Amino acid sequence: MRSEQGQGPGSLQSVSKANGPGPAIIADSAAIHNSSSSSSSSKHSVGLVHDVELLLHKHPARKHPESPERILAIMQELTSQGVLQRCTMVATESLEEGALNRVHSEHYLGRLQAVLGKPASAVAEEAQQYDSVFMNEHSVDCARRAAAGLISLTAAVLRGTVRSGVALIRPPGHHAEPHGAKAVLVTWLTAAVPEGAVRSSVALIRPPGHHAEPAQGTARSGVALLRPFAHGFCLLNNVATAAAWARSQGVARVLIVDWDGVARVLIVDWDVHHGNGTQRAFLSDATVMYCSLHRHDRGRFFPGGSDGSHRSVGAGAGAGYTVNVAWEGAGAGDAEYLEAMRRVVLPIAQRFQPQLVLVSAGFDACAGDAAMGGCRVTPGGFAAMTRMLMPLAGGQVVLALEGGYSLRSLGRCVAACCKALLGEATEEEHLTAAATFETTAAALAGPASTTQQAHAAGLCAGASAARACANCSSSTGGGANAQVSAAALRSISATILAHEPFWPGLGGRGGTATATAAAQA
Repeated sequence: MRSEQGQGPGSLQSVSKANGPGPAIIADSAAIHNSSSSSSSSKHSVGLVHDVELLLHKHPARKHPESPERILAIMQELTSQGVLQRCTMVATESLEEGALNRVHSEHYLGRLQAVLGKPASAVAEEAQQYDSVFMNEHSVDCARRAAAGLISLTAAVLRGTVRSGVALIRPPGHHAEPHGAKAVLVTWLTAAVPEGAVRSSVALIRPPGHHAEPAQGTARSGVALLRPFAHGFCLLNNVATAAAWARSQGVARVLIVDWDGVARVLIVDWDVHHGNGTQRAFLSDATVMYCSLHRHDRGRFFPGGSDGSHRSVGAGAGAGYTVNVAWEGAGAGDAEYLEAMRRVVLPIAQRFQPQLVLVSAGFDACAGDAAMGGCRVTPGGFAAMTRMLMPLAGGQVVLALEGGYSLRSLGRCVAACCKALLGEATEEEHLTAAATFETTAAALAGPASTTQQAHAAGLCAGASAARACANCSSSTGGGANAQVSAAALRSISATILAHEPFWPGLGGRGGTATATAAAQA
């Protein structure tokens, strides 16, 4: 597959040990990339974006968790599990002129452009102007390629070339605030989805982007930082850029889950950190719904502040279209995340009726990434959340890589999500889903529910209506993540209460009174 060179200096051949991954990493990545399948006609066809140029983005002076090895670890895991060969590779197209401007300011984009060709010292000095950001001479090009890749994948999904997709892109993006560079890849990927080239997709992109913010200024601890731009490992907001691109193509409703042409877009963000940049990009927009499940710790967990509180519900015409499930401490696992999806995200999303679902798929809430997030979601839990989103928007679901820094866990989580998009469920996912469903049902409705009810709830893909799968039938509801914690139930109930005025009846049986009691417990 052909991959175009981004703007600015620095080809793969010119990478040095100091400024980018070694030749062995690039060669391994290219070999894995070229060994993958290039076509798929299944109704579960999954597009995948991967660009070896994204390996060039690296901390210039020290080892950093947001490293090129993240992508290589994912590709190796996908290959070893036989998943990569079943995906359709989607080429990264050139970034559409003006794609980044839909989210990021001309001033900020100009600052990034000015970095190109500068000596390493000048690049490092620019990075120091932002909160928790690093750059080398390749970073701006990588961010642009990442955004372009995501848009390309989205376009393939909208075209029907693939049903869904995964974008393996970096740097991440959800902290980058309205007006940065990484969003372009997300935009192109989003384009592919409306055009029907793919049905769903996965964008393996880095640096991440959901922290990249729109143009606004802030200060922290008396130090003025350019926060309305790059932020938290993120240069450009990939998912926000892709959502804006989809709407420009006629998509009416976009659901953004934080893991334009489109009238409604749903963004789901399930990264352990709140996607402050993505939220701010659409705070007053009723055509883009942003749902985030994250640690908040009463505003003390990165990125900090009140934006990620359950009380942050949107503004103006967008009131009710920002949904935050904020964990107030460590420890949330499969049971807590699936409970939040079932009681909050899905009921609201089903009423919203998105035409496209974008997932800010951060995997730093994984059990193996405790140092970063302190949560314990398993690969099966992430797969179950992916499967729960698939009935929305006709299955047009695009996952864009955000965080996730334990290399072993990251690869397993991405592979599990890819398998879910491909229509395959692992034994781990079966057990996770059945155990969680039965425990939750017992807590909310009395006696434990049957396996058939678990299937009907969409938590398991291993059985038809007439036949329960063996894995779920054998599950007893045990396991470390089977019990939803009281603290998590309070967080979920608080979100329900905050959104009851916008989505009446969200509390379900028992309604507002039940949610109020749980929130105050």
